[in-house]
Amino acid sequence: MLESAPMAQQRPPSTAQAGSAPSVQPYVPASQSVAEFTLKAVLLGAVFGLIFGASTVYLGLRAGLTVGASIPIAVLAISVLKKLGGSTILENNIVQTIGSAGESVAAGVVFTIPALIFLTPDGPRYFNYLQITILAFAGGILGVLIREVYVPSVTAWVLGNLKVAVGFAFTGAVVGEFVAASRGLGYLLSFAQSTYNAALMMALILMIMVVVLVIFAVANRLETRLLRWN
Repeated sequence: MLESAPMAQQRPPSTAQAGSAPSVQPYVPASQSVAEFTLKAVLLGAVFGLIFGASTVYLGLRAGLTVGASIPIAVLAISVLKKLGGSTILENNIVQTIGSAGESVAAGVVFTIPALIFLTPDGPRYFNYLQITILAFAGGILGVLIREVYVPSVTAWVLGNLKVAVGFAFTGAVVGEFVAASRGLGYLLSFAQSTYNAALMMALILMIMVVVLVIFAVANRLETRLLRWN
């Protein structure tokens, strides 16, 4: 049956035309130059980092826990920068980033230095602050301390946890494929479950176990090679 001209004109738009969504525009367009890494933002972020870092140290030593400073710094940054003549959203982001970094560094210090003081036989004499300051001025700030002291001290912990973490990461990726994916081992597991294919499911589980064990063996080999004591 042929449609008349008025009926053709009144036909609703097709699915492709109705489903076309407008393009998403960023909050700060690329064509707009907005102040971001400014001097007042850096200085204010450093001030907030010192204040919240000190409060983190006090709270960590007093109560044994810390609180996140990102949201308070973000709120205070808007208020303070408004008093200083206004700011942009990118400047507020810089203040929040720098200020929260101070809190993170303070938390790392407060949970490690007291433990080292309590565990060493010499106690507080373990930390010779004058010697550490002289070493810092003599070249420690160029990476000597990081390369010769800090990296070797944390390598054992990093590699020891890497053997377990990498296997869990691979398993998590498979679980993600199982939930929402169109290919991969997780998708095949979901397919085998839905089709009651026990042989395929057992083969996939065995394959995952072999891959995790291989990753564990590689990480163990890497740990043995890097932590070779002389």
